[in-house]
Amino acid sequence: KKFELMRGFMEAAMPAIDWYLHKFEGALFAWLWLKDLPITDLELYKEIKKEHVFAVPGSFFFPGADAKWKHRGECMRISLTASDDEIKAGVAAIARVAARLYKVPQSVARSATG
Repeated sequence: KKFELMRGFMEAAMPAIDWYLHKFEGALFAWLWLKDLPITDLELYKEIKKEHVFAVPGSFFFPGADAKWKHRGECMRISLTASDDEIKAGVAAIARVAARLYKVPQSVARSATG
């Protein structure tokens, strides 16, 4: 249920950004992949942290992977254990940061909260 809730919020908030959401069966987290992320996942972590949202940079989960493999630095692991309202607010914050990074015009960027 939480995964589908998060997916719905993301579809509403980030229609102009190429993103993918993956979930492993029984997992308490989802993987967000922001394709062609213009900064590293560590930099993204710092930017969304400024919005009071915490997610784990995906590169920590690819030890030994080829550093040239771009995908390893474009993912974030996001907890699905938060309340529905917290997930909605977190997605809205991630969407604001992503819109700035991808330079999405305000007229195209949407908010998951309204």
